[in-house]
Amino acid sequence: MMIKEVHIYGYGKFEQFRVSFAPYHIVYGKNEAGKSTLMSFIHSILFGFPLKQQSDLRYEPKTNSKYGGQVILKSETWGEIRIERVKGRATGDVTVYLEDGSRGGEELLKKVLNGMDKETFQSIFSFNIHGLQQVDRLHGEELNQFLFSTSAIGTDRIMEAERSIQKQLDKLFKPSGVKPVLNVQLKQLKQTEKKLNEAKVKIDQYETLIKKLETIKADLATKRQQLKTVEEDIVKKREWNRVYPLLIEKQKILQQLDELGDVRFPIDGVVKLEQLEHQQKLIQNRLAALREKQKQIEDELEKVNVQEEVLKNKDAIELIVEDLPTYRNDIQKMKQLQMQMQQVEEEIYRLKGKIGYQGPIESINDFNLSFARKNEVQQLTEKRKLLTERKKDLEQREAECRDKLIEVESYIEQLKFKRLNEEQRVEYEQQIERYHEQSDLSKELDMINNQIQTFSKSQNQKSDKTVNHLFLLSFFACFIAAAITFFIRYEKISVGLLIIAISSLALYFNRLKQPKANFFVESLQKQKEQIEQQLNLRQFDVEKVESAKQKIANDDKLRHQIEIEEIQQKALSDQFDQIVQSFEEWEMEWVENERKMIEIGREYHLSQQMATEFLNESFERLEQLREKLFEQKQMEKQLTVLEKVVNEKEQILGKLTKSISVKGADYQEKVFQLKRLLTQQSEYVAKRNHFLEKIHELEEQIQSYQIELKTINDSIADLYKLADVDSKEFFLLKGEKADRVELLHNRLEPIEKQLLYSEIKLPSSLEDIPPKVTSQAFERMDVQKKELQREIERLEKEMAQLKVEIDTLEKGGTYTDLLHQYHQEKFQLREGMKKWSVYQTAKYVLEKSMDNYKIEKLPKVIQLATDYFSILTDQNYDRIQMDQKKDTLYVKRRDGMIFNPKELSQATGEQLYVSIRFALAKTISEQLNFPFLIDDGFVHFDGSRQVQMMNLLEKLSHRGQIIFFTCHEHYLQYFPEDQITILE
Repeated sequence: MMIKEVHIYGYGKFEQFRVSFAPYHIVYGKNEAGKSTLMSFIHSILFGFPLKQQSDLRYEPKTNSKYGGQVILKSETWGEIRIERVKGRATGDVTVYLEDGSRGGEELLKKVLNGMDKETFQSIFSFNIHGLQQVDRLHGEELNQFLFSTSAIGTDRIMEAERSIQKQLDKLFKPSGVKPVLNVQLKQLKQTEKKLNEAKVKIDQYETLIKKLETIKADLATKRQQLKTVEEDIVKKREWNRVYPLLIEKQKILQQLDELGDVRFPIDGVVKLEQLEHQQKLIQNRLAALREKQKQIEDELEKVNVQEEVLKNKDAIELIVEDLPTYRNDIQKMKQLQMQMQQVEEEIYRLKGKIGYQGPIESINDFNLSFARKNEVQQLTEKRKLLTERKKDLEQREAECRDKLIEVESYIEQLKFKRLNEEQRVEYEQQIERYHEQSDLSKELDMINNQIQTFSKSQNQKSDKTVNHLFLLSFFACFIAAAITFFIRYEKISVGLLIIAISSLALYFNRLKQPKANFFVESLQKQKEQIEQQLNLRQFDVEKVESAKQKIANDDKLRHQIEIEEIQQKALSDQFDQIVQSFEEWEMEWVENERKMIEIGREYHLSQQMATEFLNESFERLEQLREKLFEQKQMEKQLTVLEKVVNEKEQILGKLTKSISVKGADYQEKVFQLKRLLTQQSEYVAKRNHFLEKIHELEEQIQSYQIELKTINDSIADLYKLADVDSKEFFLLKGEKADRVELLHNRLEPIEKQLLYSEIKLPSSLEDIPPKVTSQAFERMDVQKKELQREIERLEKEMAQLKVEIDTLEKGGTYTDLLHQYHQEKFQLREGMKKWSVYQTAKYVLEKSMDNYKIEKLPKVIQLATDYFSILTDQNYDRIQMDQKKDTLYVKRRDGMIFNPKELSQATGEQLYVSIRFALAKTISEQLNFPFLIDDGFVHFDGSRQVQMMNLLEKLSHRGQIIFFTCHEHYLQYFPEDQITILE
């Protein structure tokens, strides 16, 4: 199975992104280019988007609402498969399209992926540097468990499962443990069994004690009842002795009440009579005082003098008085308006002077001062400023360009003076070429010597057939060498090699006819002599040749520099022409802009200087002038209105002062006189009203007191009537008799209350009252009570002792309870042992599987890992081996030294783990053929081992797809262009 193509709708930074993958492919990108995002996308489409509560990033796009995409797979079983997953439920909505047109969802996807889940895929086929575990931490049985677990499912979950099983077993039972569950249950069961045996012995003694306890309880209840009867009799007799004097006192009080008989008298009659007489006297005194006060107020009322004419015009006077501040304000406004009008006139004169305005002032209202015109004026002014600045810039650029042109021309002349003339350059080039020809001849001579030596040995040591093969091989070698030297432009060496190749071929055919001929060696000897003659004629000084090369190189640099400077000179000349043209364009714009400004100035009656230099300011002053003219006109209108209002108020005041006869020097003084007169009359009216109100209140009070006095007199008469008397003297005498009766009733009331709350039964008649109980009777009852208490105390002590003995037996549990507890604990122990057996069986099966793995599969994995490790370490380590007794991993170096993984460097340790990892993955991929996704897993490897790693990857890609993600550019050299994807 391989990934053919990826189409991302929206995922992280990618939107509508497509990429195709070859069987061996590299994805290159710098940091944050999107490599991790692309790798996460493949995981998400195949196995679902990460949940929000998981630590993996979801990469939801921030600028696009569409989330998800497609992955197209190629499978030998299913053909081409298109998997599409988009945003929906938690892990997304997936649709799988097969090559035959059928489609499905998650169930079909699980079948296509052969039940592979995300965690297993990432552990086996998704590989990065962070996933490299420390091999030096794995040793002994732990390493065996790790290799078995990883090769089985790609992770250490089996190893974790074994640890979990052992942990559960330790929780359940340990041979010498105390806290494990089964240990505790066994101990408890033994203790319960011991108590059960002891309970069998004590059961007869327990029943005897129970019967004796019941007998004592019955005797104790009888004695307590007798004691209670005696105590209740004592209480009743003491209570009778307490109520006896009360009954005698009650008898005496009832006899006195019979003697006084029935007395009719109002309750608190004497007190009420005294209160009514006191109130009667107070009211009579108040009535006399009120009548005197009424006469005084009537005298004061006659002295008050009220003018009705003033009261008649009260509203008009109050209106004028209230309006006085407004009148003053109007006068003040008139003065302020007159001053402001004068200031506005001065401001108009000042603004006209600033802009030198000579036209009629009324014409300003007719000027075009619209926003459009204002914008036009501002644009003209701004353009004038920009043109001024542009002129300065053009002048500066012109000066700079002129200086640079002069400098470049001078520099070019200096360079031309330093370069070689043509005759010198030709001479140096010929000298170098002759030197190279001599070098070529020396190389050709060395080759001929090697050929002569080789063929001489071959002639002496090998058979004819072997010599023929050497001639044929010599032909091919010389022919290929001639082609190579021809392409790298060593023509003379190429011709010599070609001659040797032709000679070798001729000798080969010659040897087929005459196997023992030695023509080829003789031919080579002749060529050697000719070349030696040519070398003797050509002798060169090496230092002169090197000097010639240096001079030629320096001259090339000078010529190249001159070309560059001439290009720059041309560019500067073109730039200078552009500046001159820009000056002409500037002048045309300047003249046109100035013409428009002068034309607007004439329209506003401005001089040419003001129009060109201060047009914008003059426009603003004209706007201000128009505003001031409008303001002046408004002030004139306000002043006319105020003068009319003030005249009307003065006319109204004049008419009012004539009718009331009020005099004053001015408007304000007349108003003050009216206000004072109105205030005085208002006080007189208030005073009069106050006196009238007081007289009315006094009359009401006098009438109220008279009614109250009559009521008091009637109440006194009612008291006499209730007492059945007609005078105060007889009323008081009857009141004394009523007080004696009330006193007797007050004494009787508490006695009856005490008798009412008594718990004993009282005699129905006071004529026949039994006598008090004697002290001798109480002494006899106390003796009987003490005897009963002593007997009860004895029985309680005996019962307590029996209870202690019974409680001691019961704390150990009854035989039935202990028997039930024993069977319950036995059942719990049996269930715990079943659970322990299940875990023990699982542990046995797991250990057996691991032992089978170690015997059957582990050696194959170790052998395959050894091959990979040897390749990655440049054959420096040639074996990985396991010590079967100690179950420990070792590696052997080429020189025979044995190392534990802890003794290896970090990079070599990682290479060891990578080798084991690939070996395990290859074993698994024979059944589950998924593509490998590798993300920069080899950053700690040196250059040589990185090369070996890439060669190994290329080799492994023949059996399964490998996609390599990296941010290191030098890895690109190991891939053809059609197998490279670069993320920007």
